[in-house]
Amino acid sequence: MRAFILALLICFGLSACATLEEATGLKLADTSPQRNYYARPQPQVFEAMVGVLGEMNYEISKSAPAQGVIEAYGRLLETEKFGNARQFLISVKVRPVGETESSVELLVREAREGDFKVGAVSQSHGVHGRYDSIFEALEKVLGEGSWLPPSQPARD
Repeated sequence: MRAFILALLICFGLSACATLEEATGLKLADTSPQRNYYARPQPQVFEAMVGVLGEMNYEISKSAPAQGVIEAYGRLLETEKFGNARQFLISVKVRPVGETESSVELLVREAREGDFKVGAVSQSHGVHGRYDSIFEALEKVLGEGSWLPPSQPARD
């Protein structure tokens, strides 16, 4: 009897997830972050990324230089429907690669709130123009020739 109830709960849970995706129009699967490499030491890349996000009007909510972690969020944006809003959340990991190179992992998520019965919903974007904008601004701050093609880093 317990196995039947457990199986029933699992089936209901899986069907609820499908319904949630259909109701909100957002994919709930995890997305891998985009990664770029730079020919600059980790502390320099970290500080440049904090500056870039600040200039792009993101509010830094977490900054851990020793771990290379930055969390930031953008302002609330209105949507087509009255009372609905969305917000972009940025997660960054800056890691040293060799002595004078760094990797930057960037993940862009979008949180939406509106008439969903489930509350705010978050979606990770694998492809979005914000990746390009942030990486281009970072390269501009770090200087020409700072970006490394993925085949060139010393090691990862």
